[in-house]
This record gives sequence, structure tokens and C-alpha cells, in this order.
Amino acid sequence: MKKKYALMAALMCAVISMSACGDKKTSSGKVVPAETQATTEASPVETAPETDPVEDSQAVSATGNGEYVSDELKGLREKAFKEDTTLSMYTCKASVTIPKDWFPYNTVVQDNALNGFPALFMYNDPKNILTIQVMDGSAEKAVFDAYKEDDMFEQYTSSFTNVERLGFEKLDISGNTAYKMKFKGIGENKEGELADPVTATYLFVNSADEGKGYFIALMSYNSSCEDVSDNIQNMISFPD
Repeated sequence: MKKKYALMAALMCAVISMSACGDKKTSSGKVVPAETQATTEASPVETAPETDPVEDSQAVSATGNGEYVSDELKGLREKAFKEDTTLSMYTCKASVTIPKDWFPYNTVVQDNALNGFPALFMYNDPKNILTIQVMDGSAEKAVFDAYKEDDMFEQYTSSFTNVERLGFEKLDISGNTAYKMKFKGIGENKEGELADPVTATYLFVNSADEGKGYFIALMSYNSSCEDVSDNIQNMISFPD
């Protein structure tokens, strides 16, 4: 079973590294579906910048509440959605709803559509990040339905220390089996240094009929995203 989770665990390491306090250089790429080990079809993938614009921008100014932010971060915040916004996902059946006040980071949103994955969104600053990934390939329904809580936590928290389980649910989303898991822990950044404690919420959706897997991860380093965490399963929707 470990092999089935290995590549998704690698994606988690990338998410941890990107959202870790201090935000070092990051990169992202395609992920082969863990359940099938199938080859990912060619699709546009937005590559993360070599350096974090939030950290590297030289121009810094103060906001009205005395907060000092880079001009680039201010520019990103200006792109935040003014209301909950539903986006289509490339050639997928499912859509994803991005909450109000979140903004895309190194992610193209055009005509209410996401055209590349992983898609990244931030709330306020890099201490809150949503990662959305779609995998070409799915697990057999019976196999996916048989996953257990201990198996999921063992695999997907292996890159963390001081793990505290906060919740686990098996869900049905429009006839597709889904798992939602939430925990606290301490991960490592890209340099192998311990990052700040993080609260993570993961949602896995297996669309066997469509032959795709959907994954949404919320990483919050300041516990300001409880509403999104509680309702992450409502972010993804399928047509009737």
C-alpha cells in the first residue's frame, strides 16, 4: 500500500516546503496518479517561480494597521476574489469553488477556469495556502473504498513530526468516494529545517467513472482558515 501513496506524499513535501515559514525557493510539476502509476497526459502546468516574490521584493510599505508587506504581495492581494468563485478545472467534470478573499499564486485563472495544476491559492499571506491537484487515473472503486484511517494518516503524515490527529471522514461527493483528514504537525522546509507548526486538511476524491483523482490540501500556519477547513468537502462539485 505504501507504493500507492508514495507520489502523493511527494506532493505533500512540496506543499510543506512552499508554505513553510520563510518560503525558500520552490518548484512544482506534474504528479503521476498514485493509485495507478499511469503516465500523466500532457496538460498545462504552471511552474512556481524560482524565488518567492513575497520574500524577495525590495519594495515594502506599511498598511493602515501597521502591517509591513511587499509591493508584490499587495499586488497579489488585489487579485483576491470578492466573493466565492466557482472555477472549472481544465477538461475535468468537476468544478472547484475558491473562497472569498483568496487569491491565485503563480496560477492562471482565465474565464473562470483553471488551466494548469497544481493550482495554488493564498489567503492574506504565505501562511495560508490551498493546493488543488487533478490526476489522470483513478483507483478501482473497491480498492479506494477499502482505505482505512490508520493507513491514510501513516502515509500522509510521514513527513511531519509531533502529529496530532484532528479528524477523519469518509464521504460521498456526487457518488464519488472521498476522504477528509485533518491534523496538526511540524514539517520540514526544502533545506530540511523544521518549519512552524501547521494545521493541515486534506481532501481526496476518487472519480472512478471519470478516471480521475482530485486532491485539495489546506495548509494554515496561523489557524485563520477554520471555516475553509470545516467546509473543504464543499469546494468540489460535479454536474448532476
